Amino acid sequence: MRNEERKQVLIKMEKIIGLNFFNGNIQNWGPNGQWLGEGRAFRYPVRLNKLGSKKIIDKDISIEELMTGRYAFGANQLHIFRALDEILNMLQNDYDLKIGEKKKNLKADCSQKSACPFCTKKVVDVDMHVSQSHADEWHKYVEDDHVAKRLNGKTRCSGCGSFLKTMKGHDERCPGTLL
Repeated sequence: MRNEERKQVLIKMEKIIGLNFFNGNIQNWGPNGQWLGEGRAFRYPVRLNKLGSKKIIDKDISIEELMTGRYAFGANQLHIFRALDEILNMLQNDYDLKIGEKKKNLKADCSQKSACPFCTKKVVDVDMHVSQSHADEWHKYVEDDHVAKRLNGKTRCSGCGSFLKTMKGHDERCPGTLL
């Protein structure tokens, strides 16, 4: 992974951590003295050697300056960017994580699609397509042993065509049965 990509990943990861700080001792008072309860989440600032405390890390920061970033907890400090960099190294070395290879095309390619037996349209999930688009043909389609094995005991909702492990509670939320 190039340094620039790695730097951007580290900045994003730190932001997630920095936004998850919580202090249960903060007293929350709203307008007109209305009590809003105890505790508040907040963005914890990062201290950098040359730039001081920051809540937003500039994407143009040098990797060297970024690695000086730390959280200060009284006399203790957590070198957050060094720790995150070590985690990235561990994930890459131990689990073959590939960073920098963003998913560009979320659509399935043609090799992952199958033709619908009723309309010959190429779809990713034939069972769901037949269930929802050809509901009147469903009973004929599900007689195939291969279809029954793929469904693995799931029940088909006649209202919306979804496959469920249990129908319990589904009737109250199903758009097809609420009509």
